[in-house]
Amino acid sequence: MSIQQKTPKHECLNYFNMKNLIPLLVLLFAFSKTTFASSNQQIKYRIQCATSADKDLIEKLSDIPELKSFTLPSGNKIYFSGGYFNKIGTAQARLEEVKAVGFKSAFIRVFKYSNMLSKPVGDQYIENAKKKVIIQEESKKTVQTSAVASKATSNSSQKIYSRAEVEAMKKKAAERKAKAEAAKVKTVKAEVVVEKKEVKTEEVKESVEKKKKPAFIVDEPPVYKVMLGSVKSRNDPFEAVSKLNNEIVYTYEARNEVIYAVGYFDDETAAKKALPNYIKHASEAKVIGLYKGKVISLQLANQLYEQYHSK
Repeated sequence: MSIQQKTPKHECLNYFNMKNLIPLLVLLFAFSKTTFASSNQQIKYRIQCATSADKDLIEKLSDIPELKSFTLPSGNKIYFSGGYFNKIGTAQARLEEVKAVGFKSAFIRVFKYSNMLSKPVGDQYIENAKKKVIIQEESKKTVQTSAVASKATSNSSQKIYSRAEVEAMKKKAAERKAKAEAAKVKTVKAEVVVEKKEVKTEEVKESVEKKKKPAFIVDEPPVYKVMLGSVKSRNDPFEAVSKLNNEIVYTYEARNEVIYAVGYFDDETAAKKALPNYIKHASEAKVIGLYKGKVISLQLANQLYEQYHSK
């Protein structure tokens, strides 16, 4: 019985076949990562074109592509173009289309957990989303460059190489790997910069505990509203709403009552400044806090505000 021996030619071919498999696996991994990263089911975007309070709106409504409307408890309406968009790039394209037909003040409205965010908070999410897209595109270009180099090596691997040629190719492969690792480190650093506001260190957690602040991570600031009053059921009349002009009135379920509130303020000071304008219509009006669409005490809202802005 004879034993089949591998020739140097067979050894070289096996070496290059295994070597070519690695860049393909890297390409598949990067593609799957990019696909996952580009879809965030928590965040969605809509294009707000106008509200029913805008002047000369009736004549322009027919120009809005895929017109959608949403009626608020006050009776006012918000007009959107299309439905919800999962990707910022798709939303940006629709925004340009809306502006081109005459709605110059249209903007992207951000929704999180189906709750509409204030414009300043929404703009921050939009900026972070655009940065992530840039990073993903740069990473994809790096992987594609590696795949092209691998293909070129595969085409030339059918030849029989000398030991010196093999060593030279090993050296070049090591150099390419070093460059890819450097690019990967650069990408990771960029991602850390983009996400630094969402990362809590142990020192920050310890500081929060000492001040008796909430132990959970505050990944978005609270908002402040002026509460006009409350009723036990949505079917109960609330007269203060009828006294307001062109105001968006929000309703919230809180324990055994329905709260009516107006405004969308970034801090307590701004909300209290607007409070006198509503007390004359609703004597019980006061400032309240909200976090992720839930009504919270003003004290807790201020604690969450300080924790978010201490990052």
